[in-house]
Amino acid sequence: MAQSGAGAEVTALYESLQAYACAARQHKGRDLESIFELKDANTKDADCDRTLKQCMDQFSGDEEYQYSIIVTANKFFKEYRISKGYKFHRGGQKVEAIYNNWRKHKRGSGITGDDKWNPADIWAIKNTFLQKTNCKDLSGYNEFLLEQYDAKKLIGISLKKVPKGEVKSKVYNDGQSIVNAKFKQVKPMDDVTSSKDVYLVVQYSGTAYDIQLRNFSSRPVTSSWQGEIKGKSAAGGKIGGGVLIEQALNAGVSIKKPNQFNATVAPTDTKLNEFAKMYKAINPRTKETEKQVKAKAKGLAKIDPTWWMSKYLSVYFAHTIVKSGKKDAVASKIYQYASSASACSSVYVKYYD
Repeated sequence: MAQSGAGAEVTALYESLQAYACAARQHKGRDLESIFELKDANTKDADCDRTLKQCMDQFSGDEEYQYSIIVTANKFFKEYRISKGYKFHRGGQKVEAIYNNWRKHKRGSGITGDDKWNPADIWAIKNTFLQKTNCKDLSGYNEFLLEQYDAKKLIGISLKKVPKGEVKSKVYNDGQSIVNAKFKQVKPMDDVTSSKDVYLVVQYSGTAYDIQLRNFSSRPVTSSWQGEIKGKSAAGGKIGGGVLIEQALNAGVSIKKPNQFNATVAPTDTKLNEFAKMYKAINPRTKETEKQVKAKAKGLAKIDPTWWMSKYLSVYFAHTIVKSGKKDAVASKIYQYASSASACSSVYVKYYD
């Protein structure tokens, strides 16, 4: 649930209060009814970087967060059928040790951030759990974590606010379920100059998600070209352009890297013709002719090099994967990475609405 600024502090308090609630649920031995049951005496099995008082001060008047915390704690205990002997961690040395071991082996994984390896917000750790530090590689470490998960000694828990209704859960990277998505379409565009982005639509488990491709900076630098998944999903968030290219390559698509494009150089007629053809191919419903697309792009590229870089790279990426015949494989790779379910990610359970 990574956020920035004030939102990051609210998230830290929410995750910590969830750990306190799990500790209280373990102490009580049956379902919780209210966060006001949480006291210092029954939450000693929580190890958090925020105090119980800080958390309660934040959420004592927020019924939606209170509901989410209680139903998630009760759901977790119902599903995993654990009783005593656990501590619930938000931050701290034991959690840091889990991620330190992953960082030792991350090179070559294609994963850039800790949360794409494992997005757990809190961890349920049994008092008999022993960290293993001598795994040969990431595959071996992930296998060790899966063994600990299966033995219910170490359970990473990813949280999403559930303001009402029934809380749902899904286990990722348990070696049983594979995340596969479908490529639906490139969203139609009415005018090539109306925006600097291109939207891909992918579908997973009956829900459609938009992937926005664009430059997220005001400067024409290829490092700022990336994707962002839109939709009611914890998978949402930005995906670097390098990662997008890598996932396409992993799916068997032949594609150039963004840094081969130079927006500071005025586009040639050859490059503009290439762009217009690609744009028309992925946007067949447009009433614009190739000649019109070329003329509009040429004019705006002179005024706004950032638009040209953003639009060209986005159209190029969309066109390349559509024409590759492997668009479903690319959609799956991108969604797997975004939802921390790539081949190099580790096991966790996600609770969501």
